[in-house]
Amino acid sequence: VAIKVLSPQLAKKGEALRALQQEAAKGRCLVHPNIVRFIDLDREDDLYFIVMEWLEGRTLADILDSDDRTSIDNDAAFRIVRQVGDALEYAHRCGIVHADVKPGNIMIMPNGDAKLFDFGVARVQQRQDDDGFNPGVLGAMTPAYSSMQVLTGEEPVASDDVFSLACLLYRLVAGYRVFGPRNAAEASQAAMKPQQVNGFSDSQWSALKKALSYSRVTRFESIAEFMDALHDRSPDTISIEAPQRFVETDERGPGRWLGLLALLAIAVGIGAWQQGYLDRWLTPYIGDTARATRIRDNDTPALPEPAVEVPVLAVEPTVVNEESVADVERAPAAEAAEETLNEAPGESVDLGEDVPEAAQPDDVNAVGPASPLIDFSTLPEPTLVVSLAGYGADPDPVTFTIRENADPAIIDLVRDSDLSTELTVRLEEVGFSGNRSPWAGGQYALSNSGLVKFPVGQSRGRVTLTMAQDSMNESDQQSILRVRAIDLPGSELAVINVMLEDDDRRAFEASLPTNTIAFSISQTAISEKDPAVQLDLVRLNPDDTAVVASFTLEDITATEGEDYFAPGAMQVSFGPRQRTARLLIPLVQDALSEGDEAFVVTLDQGDDISPTITRNVLVRILDDEPQISE
Repeated sequence: VAIKVLSPQLAKKGEALRALQQEAAKGRCLVHPNIVRFIDLDREDDLYFIVMEWLEGRTLADILDSDDRTSIDNDAAFRIVRQVGDALEYAHRCGIVHADVKPGNIMIMPNGDAKLFDFGVARVQQRQDDDGFNPGVLGAMTPAYSSMQVLTGEEPVASDDVFSLACLLYRLVAGYRVFGPRNAAEASQAAMKPQQVNGFSDSQWSALKKALSYSRVTRFESIAEFMDALHDRSPDTISIEAPQRFVETDERGPGRWLGLLALLAIAVGIGAWQQGYLDRWLTPYIGDTARATRIRDNDTPALPEPAVEVPVLAVEPTVVNEESVADVERAPAAEAAEETLNEAPGESVDLGEDVPEAAQPDDVNAVGPASPLIDFSTLPEPTLVVSLAGYGADPDPVTFTIRENADPAIIDLVRDSDLSTELTVRLEEVGFSGNRSPWAGGQYALSNSGLVKFPVGQSRGRVTLTMAQDSMNESDQQSILRVRAIDLPGSELAVINVMLEDDDRRAFEASLPTNTIAFSISQTAISEKDPAVQLDLVRLNPDDTAVVASFTLEDITATEGEDYFAPGAMQVSFGPRQRTARLLIPLVQDALSEGDEAFVVTLDQGDDISPTITRNVLVRILDDEPQISE
């Protein structure tokens, strides 16, 4: 076995001891071929230690710092990252984020397999320690491979491990760190972008670049998504460049003369047909009517181009009488309208009070040959104004909140350049919280199906977001919208985080005492082979204080210590304003055929709590051993 010891000096620090205890508690839940197996946590007087399986091999950091680094080719790099990714994906399903993926925490076995270890700074996704201790304060995290969010102290999530795994892959393939000596925070401030290196196909580089995004919003949310994109074996997208309008050719080649001869033959043919030289051959096919039409068109004398009539706007048809004679004096309005035709293209023109309402159409996204420019100063004020970034830029996410039964949100999109061309963009949902898409579920809708059109010369477009109204008590959700050019599916001109608030839930919460704690479900079933039961708790009507909720376990047919382990501290803590937390109850894996078993988890709260609050969860453990029939 291998023993990890906490030095006596650190053992005197409660925070360091807590980190070791957390590592042990989480290690019990992690049983995976690419994760070092945890055996036990023990102490000898003041000496605390963890017992783990012994591994024959070397850390990846040792290999990279030695002459053996050349043994890791591209195939080996992808194999290592795939195995570490499998380990991380498994840990995430158990509710654990590693938060410190680096070469020093990866052991390479003699057969080339990789094993991930040292979950000492890993944190449960929803913090469950009762004193708010953050293991990151021990300084164990490696800045070179940590995401900007982890470096700035935010609660780690699965996408932070995606970032670290992408940094690891870049290091293995390129031979150096993606941002050199800088960490993610410093690289973001310097506006650094990853430089493409040999060893990646176009699709792999696209996946890696997305995983290395500074923002969580534009990064893969899970390791599985990253692995699927990275190992996509479909052929790369073929892009065909638009042909050049003028192409230099070799004047001595035959192609140039063949083209000129073809154009000359077409011109001679058209002239012969117009003069009637081909009628004897073409009459059986085109008929006498078409021939007569051609003769009439050719024989009609040319007339001068008619003068362009400038319409006098807002002048209704009148009956000639004494009162209407005065309307003739309105002719100067025609001169004013004629001046508008000479305005520079792209400038909106204020046509005064006589402009009919049709000049400002209801559909501000309508684009056509005669589409007028919209004067947005005459329209209602927008809820949100979003500037579109250029192609290839990394836009900063913009966040706004809308509540059910509130007025629709008006979003104005603004482009700052290239007003000489039309532009059509689409808003599409690329991410969401919870297990169901709010857009697909009909919780909100976008006007014109999310299409926004900019006519030539128009710098601003508008879309309206409307939340559906219902009487259901639902959780708040987040929807992530990407703005992209309609003809460029991979473009990203803006990212909008929409926070969807449910008014029915808030009305329900208002009737409850402050800081009411409840389970999100009333019962759950889990296989015995799973490492732990995960129960989510919600804190209703929270305030700015920290809250600790106690719970008890009651056996029904399951037995504590034989079928499941009781957590060390029978409490779940919430920080100020923290709304959710997660409780982990480890399970016992055995080879006994004993049938399904059950136990109950109960929150300890006063009797004055509303009966609609879920205070008890029935947990069923499904036996994975085959049943032996009599």
